[in-house]
Amino acid sequence: MYELFRDMTDGVCIFDEKGCLKYINASAGSILGLDITDDLIGRRIAELVPIIETNDSFLQVFVDFLTDKTCAENLIDIENDDGSIRHVRVSVTHFEADRQTGERAILMLLTDYTELLKVRSVLERYTSKEIAKAALEEQDGDSRVGKLVDATVLFCDIRGYTALSSEMPASKLVEVVNHHFSVMDAVIRKYKGTVMEFLGDGILASFGVLQKNDDHAYSAVACAIEMQNAMPGINSWNEQQGITPYEIGIGINSGLMIAGNIGSKNTMKYQCIGQQVNLAGRIESYSVGGQVLISQSTYNSISAPVKYISCRKVLPKGTTTEIQMYDVCAVGGKYSVSLHSEQTEMTPLSNPVPITFCKLDGKAVSSERQSAQIFKISAKSALIRTDASLEVSDNIMINYGGEILAKVTDITDEGIQLRFTSKTMK
Repeated sequence: MYELFRDMTDGVCIFDEKGCLKYINASAGSILGLDITDDLIGRRIAELVPIIETNDSFLQVFVDFLTDKTCAENLIDIENDDGSIRHVRVSVTHFEADRQTGERAILMLLTDYTELLKVRSVLERYTSKEIAKAALEEQDGDSRVGKLVDATVLFCDIRGYTALSSEMPASKLVEVVNHHFSVMDAVIRKYKGTVMEFLGDGILASFGVLQKNDDHAYSAVACAIEMQNAMPGINSWNEQQGITPYEIGIGINSGLMIAGNIGSKNTMKYQCIGQQVNLAGRIESYSVGGQVLISQSTYNSISAPVKYISCRKVLPKGTTTEIQMYDVCAVGGKYSVSLHSEQTEMTPLSNPVPITFCKLDGKAVSSERQSAQIFKISAKSALIRTDASLEVSDNIMINYGGEILAKVTDITDEGIQLRFTSKTMK
């Protein structure tokens, strides 16, 4: 009757009540590193694996069964004679060896998870632990059914990445970006977030999608502040490598979105999609280095005190409805974190400095040069006056002792405020 076990992928060992082997299939032999020969029959369980500390758990499962006479199981490591280690789920239970006589035996089932754990380890490195777990535990492996979730997404992007990448070889750039991502990933995990994707020099993280978190908006904003506070440490490491310091901008939005396996049957990726995700990306595009911009929905979802420097309404490209954004600098409550960077006051100039600039449309530079004058300046910002038409979040290229990129951050009666995004003014 043991023939039904012969071709099973799981390992099967059958012992008599004294613990002597009566049957072993090929899969069990492979897992235990044994050649299936007749002289195996009759051996005790302790003779099937090397007597070393690694294999104590394997023997203990059998002892636990003999002690309690109930099914025992555990996920353990088994080390074979050649030193290889298998990750195996071992289950032990009673087995009716002969229905006519009622003879009972002990059945040990060995399920080898070695390759599965290797796959999970690789998936975790290419995605995240949460995404790898969702993919491997999905009942229908090619399921492309999404779910509607109330969650928060965070977009983070390195400012001046194009200029940064042009100053170093590819191998060094990979080292710099990997160090940056490693630090940011640790902060995101601390606040129960999941890195959904690394986007070149950017990060898309979710809160409340794969890990239950009723305070996902609060967690995301606290996380973003700590990500900004991690930048001095990253730039200290960069300077030791001879790399120019850089900044990051962050945008956050909360709301209903679709989460699930997106793609074809051949290639899929676990993603968050929908209008609220797109809006988070729009908000991030308005940010400058050192900023954390959040939407009205994210602000309304946080019960803890939120401190912000300013709030303003903008009309994103491709939309017909204005959105309100908050430039957050601190949150209270259990996390109670605030931005370490201080706002540097601009110094008035006794003699305004004349400059010329061109507007940018994406990465394209307009050929039309405009004139302006700088009236106030700091290391990272400036106040200008010009007859040219500029709007908040417009990007410009200033020509003054070189090319300097800047973003319009505010427009008042006093003038137009700029934030330098690629290089500081001296």
